[in-house]
Amino acid sequence: MKRIQQNEKVIAYIGKDDTNERKIIKMIENVQENGVTDYEVDAENPRLYSEGGLLYYGKKKTMPNGKARLMLVAVPPDKKGTVEIAPGTEMIASDAFADSKASKVILPKTVTSITPCAFNNCENLKEVVLNEGLTHIDECAFRMCPLLDDITILTQCWMLCIMHSARALSET
Repeated sequence: MKRIQQNEKVIAYIGKDDTNERKIIKMIENVQENGVTDYEVDAENPRLYSEGGLLYYGKKKTMPNGKARLMLVAVPPDKKGTVEIAPGTEMIASDAFADSKASKVILPKTVTSITPCAFNNCENLKEVVLNEGLTHIDECAFRMCPLLDDITILTQCWMLCIMHSARALSET
């Protein structure tokens, strides 16, 4: 991974050969300390994809059923403002938004699951828009998000999911 300064952006560039899972995890951990605002992945990388400065596992390609299959794995901690997750994303991984400075997050209708601690310690997060398609929100998905007071639900998410998240929010 290379760190590139470009105007006000600090980009973590991931090359085509950066595919080892342990090395990828280490890269993500290192980004937490380097003021990175965006990820960029070489188009020839077979495992990773980036869009809008966010890092995804999978490729933005259409499957035989007409769907793209992505999992959001990391949002740079210094990414500020509104973050829109790419269409085709199905899951938000644990700690994907760890220590994020985003104030608003918009999920596409393709997201079906938010894992535990996906939004961990997001001190600036005020608003989340959950779209149709979402069927599962794990416990503690929005752990330690003290300013989060506006969750728009544009879906018929299972009541269990809402109860778990409400309990997790009340514990922060």
